[in-house]
Amino acid sequence: MPTWSGILAELEETTSENRPPDFDGVRRKYLAALYAYTSRPTILYASGWLQKETAPPSMKSIHEEDILALMEEHS
Repeated sequence: MPTWSGILAELEETTSENRPPDFDGVRRKYLAALYAYTSRPTILYASGWLQKETAPPSMKSIHEEDILALMEEHS
C-alpha cells in the first residue's frame, strides 16, 4: 500500500483542467487491493469530521447506532 503522499500524488495524476481528482476511482482501487490481499470484504466508513463546517459536533462523530449498523454488516 502507498503512503499518504503517494495517494495524493496519484490523485493529482487523475486531475486535469476540466476534471476534479478521481477520489472514488482511487478509493475503489485500494479497497479492491485490500480485498485481494485479505480475501475478506471491507466496509469503509467515511465522514467529514476534519472539515470546518457549520454542522454540529453530533453530526461529525460515530454514534452507537453507527457501530451497531457496522456490526450487523459484519455478521
